[in-house]
Amino acid sequence: SCVSLSSTFNVQSWQNLTYLCLSKSLISSFGALPPMITVTHLDVSYNKIANLYEISKIFPNLIVLIASFNDVKVVKPLMEMKFLQELDLSSNRMCHFNNTLTWLKKGTKALLRLNMKYNPFMDIHSTKHLPYIAKLFFPNLECCNDADCKGEIAANIYLDSTSELKVYKLSEELIIERNLHNLHRDKCAEFDRQNKRTESTRPENHITLYEDEQQQQPI
Repeated sequence: SCVSLSSTFNVQSWQNLTYLCLSKSLISSFGALPPMITVTHLDVSYNKIANLYEISKIFPNLIVLIASFNDVKVVKPLMEMKFLQELDLSSNRMCHFNNTLTWLKKGTKALLRLNMKYNPFMDIHSTKHLPYIAKLFFPNLECCNDADCKGEIAANIYLDSTSELKVYKLSEELIIERNLHNLHRDKCAEFDRQNKRTESTRPENHITLYEDEQQQQPI
């Protein structure tokens, strides 16, 4: 059965800790704990935690948070964790990648390393696109899902097959801000045929990506 941290451990002796590992402790909640401002590294992996609100409230000065293998579905609401640089939310139950990044951006602006592997995201087709999209939200991101993404976001997205091309809810402002100019396509004949069939039904406020930044003709 799941337990509350405050009812299971004598936390009074933890007030000077900087590193706290509570992995595999069957924790579902933290209970009525006072803020533990000295803790900068927290590992709560392999528990039954459903949201990050209590963590962000009790441990406001975290630099590293390992919360993999829990039951987190959403990161809303989330108090500000302005020092957090590394966040591991892999193997949880999050379904909406875009919403997750939106809320993380509000509370974890110093984030450098992010891991959200093995979540059942429904709004993105291929997991290999996750680092590109995460970089749009966190320009200083150095690593996402173990992929190196230091520096500027790649100016090109390569698609092995046009069957991978799905609809992503990326705002025009984000695309322009990060200078995404080119869309390189292999097996483009199939795409061109599909494009001709859908040309008449394209919405008025669509975003057009160009094959070449010097050639301003829609593909």
